[in-house]
Amino acid sequence: MGYLAASLFIWLQTLLWEHTLPAQADMQLLPDGNLLIWTNRELYVLSAKDGQIIWRCGACQTFRSGWRLLDGYPLVEAGQIIPLSPNTPPDSVDRAYPSWRLEPYQVINALTGREIFSLRAQKEGFTWVIGRRFIPEQGILVIHSAGADNPKKFISSQTSILAAYDARTGALLWRQPAGKKPGSEYLLGELIAYGGDLYYLTQQALYAVEARTGTVRWRAPVVEGFTLRAITGTYLFIDEARDYVIGFTRGRLIAVRRKDGVAVWNRLPEIRRNNLVGAFSSEAGLLVFTDDVQPGSQEASTGRNLFFPPQALLIRYTDGGLAWPEPLQVPGLLVGYIPLSEDRLFCLFVRERSWRGLRNEPRDRWQTVVNILDIPQGRFLFRQALSLPGSLLHAASFAGGILVQTSARLQGLSESGDILWEKPIRRPAEVPFALREEGGIAQAFIVDETGQVYRWDAGASTPQPIGSPLRNLVQDPPQGLLYDNAQGLLWVWGGSAVYGLTPAGELKCQFERAVPAQPAAIRLLGAAAALGAYATSACLTQMSLALLGLEESSTSQRNTAISLRRNLQSAALGLGAFGTALLGDVLWEGIVKRRRAQADSLGPLLFLAGLKEDRLFLYTFDRSRCAPLMEVPLGRPALSAYDLYEVDPLERRVFAREGRTLRAYALSE
Repeated sequence: MGYLAASLFIWLQTLLWEHTLPAQADMQLLPDGNLLIWTNRELYVLSAKDGQIIWRCGACQTFRSGWRLLDGYPLVEAGQIIPLSPNTPPDSVDRAYPSWRLEPYQVINALTGREIFSLRAQKEGFTWVIGRRFIPEQGILVIHSAGADNPKKFISSQTSILAAYDARTGALLWRQPAGKKPGSEYLLGELIAYGGDLYYLTQQALYAVEARTGTVRWRAPVVEGFTLRAITGTYLFIDEARDYVIGFTRGRLIAVRRKDGVAVWNRLPEIRRNNLVGAFSSEAGLLVFTDDVQPGSQEASTGRNLFFPPQALLIRYTDGGLAWPEPLQVPGLLVGYIPLSEDRLFCLFVRERSWRGLRNEPRDRWQTVVNILDIPQGRFLFRQALSLPGSLLHAASFAGGILVQTSARLQGLSESGDILWEKPIRRPAEVPFALREEGGIAQAFIVDETGQVYRWDAGASTPQPIGSPLRNLVQDPPQGLLYDNAQGLLWVWGGSAVYGLTPAGELKCQFERAVPAQPAAIRLLGAAAALGAYATSACLTQMSLALLGLEESSTSQRNTAISLRRNLQSAALGLGAFGTALLGDVLWEGIVKRRRAQADSLGPLLFLAGLKEDRLFLYTFDRSRCAPLMEVPLGRPALSAYDLYEVDPLERRVFAREGRTLRAYALSE
């Protein structure tokens, strides 16, 4: 009977404080439990205990994109990172990032509100920021930028610059060119911090630099003299088993001892591909998988046809030679793996590269290819590679076989490559399966688009349905599955409902609320209104520019035209947003994203959102009690609903906003 207590609402919430937010404010929960609040004009932190302002930033700049955590706490950042090489002409940057799109870059210490770095201040003569690396254990922020070789000179060549700052005070610790030859040697790829040092690649060498002092510990040349090999992708790998640093650039693979930079191989292996996607240390040698990046491009959107067939190579640690007779052709880009033994690797490949834009994401028509690689022998064990439609969601190995799930299909495989069973997923899935392994029992649970839960027992031919369909999950797609060994229950939840079932399918716990979505007819009407508003705005823009005679031939006319176009497009987006609001999908997608981002750290707590008397409420649900502990009003449904609440599971606090009023609640024992 304890699990049927969902109808007995146990309200244990205590209102801690209220705070009036500025207009159009955003918020984010910080790892210390306090709240970061910002608008286009200000930035401050609220105490989670009493709602008092801990600090307010007076030197913070205006950012459209908002603030975000930088690699770790306590630093937050805002502004633009421009991943271009330092030798890129400034006018090219202006064309790629026009002035009305270009934002400065700033880093703030969220504990103190002190400014750590500001590009606008131009203290070190930087042109733009290319990358950054925060090293929490040493309290150092390293900025990779394009800037003047000597900022004190009126005319100085632009080069790749590294600068380190104290993350507590913002003091400059050191500043220096990244390469030995400023103006011609610049940093490629990412900075790697390991063991108190920074490691990075230029187009000519691999470097190790002390993070605290900037002292170059060693420089290992990769390319000597002139080479026609295109500069494409780079890859860095710390081989902890042998204490090596592995670097790849311009088609050559270098391995050096981490302590002194002495080369392990006398002759660098040449890889006739333009990038690497993975490196693995094994007893048989260094296993690497190549990419298909086109020459002259660090990242290319190649769609459904990979430009160069990717390969796998096994490099001997002794001399850098190939351990296999020849490179192994692989069916796509390596995106996942499961070690089955020291010599066998279950590999997952995709045949398409992920596009960056929003227009081209045919995930449901993509293909995920799986096979087992025998590393010492350099061959795949399946007689024929198995292909599943859809983008990869999850894969796991356990007693009885291997499970692979994509957004369109779930497959059970034996280790010899036989298909034990498969189940198509008609509506694209976003939630992986759940596993139960205890007392010699191996089971997998899945849920389909109708809300029907299935159980697969290891060794059985096919999954079997258990229980009745959970109808709420038809309109509210399932977002999580978890088997709790302590309770002996399978938990299935969406954005507004949670269910606890026994392995046999008996429903022991149930909590549901209405989903804030609209009927199909209203959704279609909203989509048509949004599309019509956008088309109308495009026509109005062109007609207005022609009427004013703006040819965009001069600076003033160009700025006026851009301003006019932006205003009209903003109006169109407003009308489009109004139409889209009728869909209900934007609202629900935001709620689910916020819940999903924090779900892993909630323990027995889940937070749900749903409608009650046409108002949106946030619920904190305790799986151990099968009861909601809190019901917090969030007001009328709105497009910004994803930003209406934050949950701190460690301190058991909920922060909810209704309009401009922010309220903090605590869960009482």
